Amino acid sequence: MKKILLRLTTSFFAVFIVLLSSCSKEQTSLSIEDIEGRAKVIGSYYYDAGQSYENGKYVQMIKPVAGVTVHALVSNASLSPDGKSSGYTTYSTKTDKDGKFEIKVPVVSKGTSVIIRATPFQGIHTTVVDVSNNRPVFDEQNVVYAAADTNLTLKPNDVKFVDSKFVKDSEQNIETGFPYHSTCVVKVGEATYNKVNVNNIYQIEKAYEEASGVDVLIHIEQNGTMYTYGATTNSKGEATFVIPSKEQRWSTSVTIEVNPYLKTNYIYYKSEGDTINQYRISSGTYSMFSGSYFVDSVTTSAEFSDLPSAPAPVLKVRMVFDPFEGEDVYGYTYSDWRNVSF
Repeated sequence: MKKILLRLTTSFFAVFIVLLSSCSKEQTSLSIEDIEGRAKVIGSYYYDAGQSYENGKYVQMIKPVAGVTVHALVSNASLSPDGKSSGYTTYSTKTDKDGKFEIKVPVVSKGTSVIIRATPFQGIHTTVVDVSNNRPVFDEQNVVYAAADTNLTLKPNDVKFVDSKFVKDSEQNIETGFPYHSTCVVKVGEATYNKVNVNNIYQIEKAYEEASGVDVLIHIEQNGTMYTYGATTNSKGEATFVIPSKEQRWSTSVTIEVNPYLKTNYIYYKSEGDTINQYRISSGTYSMFSGSYFVDSVTTSAEFSDLPSAPAPVLKVRMVFDPFEGEDVYGYTYSDWRNVSF
């Protein structure tokens, strides 16, 4: 500004002095823009809108956060040579339809402190609350989604990436307080026969193999209220649940439900004399097995913790084949699996 003012006439000089003295915000902005160093922050935001049930499967609805304002709060103290300036200068942008954003900020060579802050928004979160006629019953709740601040130290020509998740804070959570989140894993295994060669001798191996694409419901009681969560197992046979709670460490009972699902062409091996014969049972269901008999659900106790060092509890469910017919023909019986560990 000094170079421009020297070229002005006296009358214009007086006018500009008045304008500049009455526009402190403009002066602050101009002085920061005089800093030549620039850094870029690129990122994206997403949120978990809950669950849906599509094509017979539970689907977690992970969506981009579109159209929200993202602020970059630049520390004035870290920009000034003596470090005595206070407050922040804010730069803003909006996320695009894919939840992505890009923003440039002025920085100095010693490093500048910048806070990336996204504006919370209101939306719908869907959860499983019950099961009726083997179909999930959903509840839609009006919630506030918010993301934690990201603190960065930037130098000239830096490019930093920020990818962050908006988490829900429901009206119920605001009222009663569920600040902690614990992870729980349910591992599902299917009873499977195999014919294996051990030291040139064929044997029948019975094992629980990882079951992928299986829908799992868990019911957890907290403070006298029963909460239901749904998830689908991955390629490792694991269904993962994130449970909000009032306490950082707690224990409770967990009831697990897996509805019977169809299995065709089930392979069954049977020792008959010195021979191991293979049979194929045309159809039946995989059903929950308690270790002694078929059940609709299993209940067990579990320890939960929000501490990073604490492992997530892993609860196991055994699914054993139950033929529609032909048990007497093949001599197949579910009691084969009573002493098989998983």
